[in-house]
Amino acid sequence: MALVQSPPIMAIVAHIMEEKHGDYAPYQSVLFESSRLQGGKLWRALKPNEAQQLRKGQAVELTPTTTTRGKDSWNIRPLDTQQLQPAQPQQPQPAAQPTQQPAAQPLPSYQAQTAESRRQQIEAFVFSMANLHAVCYQAAEQAYAGKSAPDEVIRAATSSVFIAAERRFRLCSPGD
Repeated sequence: MALVQSPPIMAIVAHIMEEKHGDYAPYQSVLFESSRLQGGKLWRALKPNEAQQLRKGQAVELTPTTTTRGKDSWNIRPLDTQQLQPAQPQQPQPAAQPTQQPAAQPLPSYQAQTAESRRQQIEAFVFSMANLHAVCYQAAEQAYAGKSAPDEVIRAATSSVFIAAERRFRLCSPGD
């Protein structure tokens, strides 16, 4: 019987917990969010060296798999690997001489990959924000159920709850 492989799921790293010491080894819990995940979220306990390769807001690819014991699991692959490399100190550049602009050249493949991974990261973030907005809308509808509130009131409540959630959980904090 052929093994059916599920397509990878684009997700973002929403939160990385501090290192803890478990019964078997140290670990760090990481929260991934995506509209394609059940409940929109997935918590994974990772080895500290694996968790340190990730950062909040980073796009990842989650591929469903099973362990050797037959339990459901996930393979996690960071998508914007260039930003995971340690920053190299930049050498001072000599003053540029004014020259004529050369014709536009296609991006080198590593820059094109970076642009694609950045696009995927933005897409994952936008979908997670849209999902959050949908949850806020459902909460506002439920809060005003049976109170004959006009749609404008529900939309205003949705926006208020969405902004409050963004601020409370620092979803768009500067520097991320």
